[in-house]
Amino acid sequence: MMQAASEDEETQKQGCVVIMWPPSNSEGSIRRDLQNGKTILPCLPVRISATHLCLAEDQHLHSFAAWTLLSLFPGLRARTRVHIGSITENQYKLISYGISSEYLPVTSTGNLKNQNHLKWIAYREAKDSATQRGLPFNGIDCPSVRDVLAGKGPHISKNPANIVFRKMMETRFMEHRDARIVERKTSITWEIVETIKNRGGRFLVKDKSWWVVADPDTAREKVSVAFRDMRKAYTSQGDSGTKKKSNSDDDSQGSEVRKRKRESDEK
Repeated sequence: MMQAASEDEETQKQGCVVIMWPPSNSEGSIRRDLQNGKTILPCLPVRISATHLCLAEDQHLHSFAAWTLLSLFPGLRARTRVHIGSITENQYKLISYGISSEYLPVTSTGNLKNQNHLKWIAYREAKDSATQRGLPFNGIDCPSVRDVLAGKGPHISKNPANIVFRKMMETRFMEHRDARIVERKTSITWEIVETIKNRGGRFLVKDKSWWVVADPDTAREKVSVAFRDMRKAYTSQGDSGTKKKSNSDDDSQGSEVRKRKRESDEK
């Protein structure tokens, strides 16, 4: 797995984050895992930028964790964090370091998730098969932080490049909506595609269990569809506001009629 990570340019630049989550709360088992980790980490083909050790809640493990940190050499100790608590608590602690619980292979109840692992195995098998046959393989397993991902879901909307892309769309939305000719609308979509490209990003679409780079026309179509969805949302919000105002006016008129009727009855 580490050899595969070493093939990724972004991983080589940014480094790799290691999360150690021992299945057993036995001090002897944890000590053995840590010793193995200290032996293996210096031999890995990628740079380790941070290490997180997640342990179950146990009173005596607090002092054990402190001594464990002291036993590490200074370079590794500065990049190591120990988290002690329930599975959910440790997941929230990892989120504070930018590690989403969606990518962790364990649920809040302790069950293992293997979907991402199976997808990665399928990706490696396809890549190795293409390499053995001398064929090009354009699949991307780990997109960079500058790549815009096509699709829906939390992991798509929270992708850093998608957040930048949405802000870019919001900035150009009024200009695109008010453009009177189709050629100008098309020009705006191409400008956004070029801006993403000039920032070092790519538009990626799903192909089986991995990502592939979208061709320019497909990327422009994705931008056009995004503008259309924004226009629908904008129109929906406007209609909702108009309907709410109309209902409010109707309620006020109805109240006035009922008030006049009561006054008439009293007389």
